[in-house]
Amino acid sequence: MQNLPYKIELDMRGRIGMTPTSNRHGMYQLTNATEICFEIISPSNRSDKMEEKIILYLVKGAREVWLCDEKGNVSFADTTGKLKKSKMVSRFPSQI
Repeated sequence: MQNLPYKIELDMRGRIGMTPTSNRHGMYQLTNATEICFEIISPSNRSDKMEEKIILYLVKGAREVWLCDEKGNVSFADTTGKLKKSKMVSRFPSQI
């Protein structure tokens, strides 16, 4: 699935949607976010762009944003900032 020309996402109702991949595809098409947005950080993602995505997800209604790096380290954020662990799913590991 790594080489698909589309990003596969779920909407608020759990429906699967596909959008063309590009560096900016999610920045302008997001109308509503799910309660938890999970983003896998690729080597091409810059930290400032990831911060923009976190803000965008939260502004669009996400309660938490989870980021996973290449090594499986998961970080969590909500409207108060970075979290040590998820408030919504407290048993979710910070390493997967």
